[in-house]
Amino acid sequence: MTLKLYLVGIIFTIVLAFASFFSIIIFFSPEGTDALLQFLLFLSLFIGLTGFFGLVGFLLRKKKYNKFDASRFFGVSFRQGTLLSVLLVGSLFLRAFTAFWWWGSLVLLLLVLIIEFFFLRKDE
Repeated sequence: MTLKLYLVGIIFTIVLAFASFFSIIIFFSPEGTDALLQFLLFLSLFIGLTGFFGLVGFLLRKKKYNKFDASRFFGVSFRQGTLLSVLLVGSLFLRAFTAFWWWGSLVLLLLVLIIEFFFLRKDE
């Protein structure tokens, strides 16, 4: 599979995830729904943000390091996009269940940083 086919698949997934996220928001009230619909809301937001941040990171790296093979940046970009999405969706999840305190957010941030440092250390 080519890189262009991967990017088309990722863009399709991003559009589908955000369409489902906005469909849930428009047709249902997320506050008064059951746990399954809230899970689908957070899952679609997570998938959409992961794809979006991964794609933006990939395109920025491709533009900055255009002399290297673009497929080298694919894994790093999507790992960092996933971690950023975990941070954002995790904060929104805590906020939705009124468990969003500064120290809880700090623990979530430290967890994401530890995971990123682990992968950076492993790559060296």
